[in-house]
Amino acid sequence: MALVLNGSGITSANIADGTITNADINSSAAIDGSKLTGAGKVLQVVLSEATAGTSSTSTSFSDIGLSAIITPSSSNSKILCQWVVGYSMVTGSNKGFGTRLMRGAISAWESPSHYSVYRDNDIDTRSSATFMHLDSPATASAITYEIQTANHTTSLVGFNSQTASHLILMEIGA
Repeated sequence: MALVLNGSGITSANIADGTITNADINSSAAIDGSKLTGAGKVLQVVLSEATAGTSSTSTSFSDIGLSAIITPSSSNSKILCQWVVGYSMVTGSNKGFGTRLMRGAISAWESPSHYSVYRDNDIDTRSSATFMHLDSPATASAITYEIQTANHTTSLVGFNSQTASHLILMEIGA
């Protein structure tokens, strides 16, 4: 359709593709997110929190009660997993732990040699440690992610009781 003029101004016009640039758009213009492609967009967020205290002396990976379920809208989506592990270590040296992100029964990411968090001093420690992994599950079915920990030595490490632990799952459009 060509440009149509009537007594009150322009009533319709076609704009050629590729002629509007970012500089042409007013900085206060609101563009609906549905008009943008899904690539790189955060499509959904799932949050889980663990506050029930648990402790471990095991050097093998075990659950700390932190899990969440997400159902991707596409098998091409990525899942950005971020977890914060609240922990406490009492007096004693050579203590530490590692974490593992489980996708169902499969390890999606594992810290090397149980050394994610380590300390070699004689001070009580209560803190949290943050980890992140971009996962490519290649499914549009429900996925359960779970956080596990393993101690560096058989020294006691507490989880979730002094500081809550969190697991955040974000679906990123492909």
